[in-house]
Amino acid sequence: MCTFNGEQFLRQQLASIASQTRLPDELVVCDDHSSDSTMDLLREFARQASFSVRVVANPTTLGSTRNFENAIRLCKGDLIALCDQDDLWLPNKLDRLRAVFADPPVGGVFSDAELVDASSQAVGKRLWQLHKFEFREPDNLERMAAVRLLLKHDVVTGATLMFRACLRGWLLPIPELWVHDGWIAWMLVLYSRLSFIAEPLVRYRVHTGQQLGIGQASGWRRVFAGDDRCKLAAVAAQFEALRDRWAGHPGERFEECLGLMENKIAFLRKRSELPRSTVERVCAVLSLMPLYTRFSRGLGSMRSDLFLPPDRVQP
Repeated sequence: MCTFNGEQFLRQQLASIASQTRLPDELVVCDDHSSDSTMDLLREFARQASFSVRVVANPTTLGSTRNFENAIRLCKGDLIALCDQDDLWLPNKLDRLRAVFADPPVGGVFSDAELVDASSQAVGKRLWQLHKFEFREPDNLERMAAVRLLLKHDVVTGATLMFRACLRGWLLPIPELWVHDGWIAWMLVLYSRLSFIAEPLVRYRVHTGQQLGIGQASGWRRVFAGDDRCKLAAVAAQFEALRDRWAGHPGERFEECLGLMENKIAFLRKRSELPRSTVERVCAVLSLMPLYTRFSRGLGSMRSDLFLPPDRVQP
């Protein structure tokens, strides 16, 4: 778990961890130099918990990705489940995720989540609906199917993710341009196997105070602010970092994955440079039509590029 000024919802999250049908062997918490009562709440919980709780206070604020990276390094168990400070775990979360690893090839698993508001009331939507991730059999994503899925959009939210600790050598360090869960999902897909559970195991809280998450936009897009044309160029730079990692550490179906990454990067670059003239922009977007289906949200992304001003183009 990573915390930062999380006093508002932290008690509820900690209580949901303590209520698991399969308790964790340990809880590692890295606090990112909170200025509220977060550390007091964590120490109180550590004294009362029936399992090991290790609380580490960062002397300076590192940011969420570096903080999660540190927490991941400190874990001693065979399986690591990521945890946000403001959600609620359903009682069977750890049990359900852990059972998936009975299949040895599986390196990681993620689940759906129910969206709730600041008062813990359901808002009537699920996380996968927003990600536009449609459940398909089998639940173990074949490598190339998973690669194509992540090239279209990110669907893995860290708060729902569990993975094998033995894969940390592939997962870490996380490049500066990436958010932790987006990068981890890619490493699991490229160097292991990613599975999923098509049911909500987390009550995922959407509120104005969250650092990252659905309230601000999801996945890799959370890193960037400001001009959306710049966002597209920045996302292209992210995928260039991913491509370079893949080229330096080739895995199965190397050439096929590399080609898809190169195509994704070229598509993002072209979208970031769409003409300001409406007529020219329409022609450019139509020429890229097949790529919108393969590497973005299809018609929704096309519509954004066609009808919004060029400086408001969205990924």
